[in-house]
Amino acid sequence: MSTRFARSLVVLATLGAVAVPAAAGPGKRRAPARKKPAAAAVEVDRAPLKKARAADCGDGFDLSRSRRSAPPSGDAIPVVELRALTDAQVGSVVKDRRADVEYCWLRVPADHRAATTAVLRFAIDSTGEVTAADVTGVPAAARTCIATAAAAWTFPAADVASDVEYAIELR
Repeated sequence: MSTRFARSLVVLATLGAVAVPAAAGPGKRRAPARKKPAAAAVEVDRAPLKKARAADCGDGFDLSRSRRSAPPSGDAIPVVELRALTDAQVGSVVKDRRADVEYCWLRVPADHRAATTAVLRFAIDSTGEVTAADVTGVPAAARTCIATAAAAWTFPAADVASDVEYAIELR
């Protein structure tokens, strides 16, 4: 090969216009060509190719809408509801301490004990401590004893103080 011809091939190859054959010099051997598998040994799927769906890169997602909630209009003030003691919480404590009430009731002489309903009134602060206790519907001796016992009870803590009435049947 002449040097001029070789230079022309190199220039054309760098421009991508022509493929340059590998030169085999004296001592260089070409790699053996790979054999293609026999046509009978290869199964070809002749099913028509499905057109690929376009990739969804978020084009359908509307970014113009705001995800934030609407600001309050006018003079709207956030409402925070404070949690007070529930009837179930009060009932649970009174049922657990019912023995205190029965003890006071049994201290009343038998001829003064008739079936009655005692109404307990409590003032309970937010920590669950009883700040005031009053009892109605029972003789005076039992009233003082039950009120003293109830003043020592502890209720669950709440966000606000509670005034509670609870009725207990006594026999």
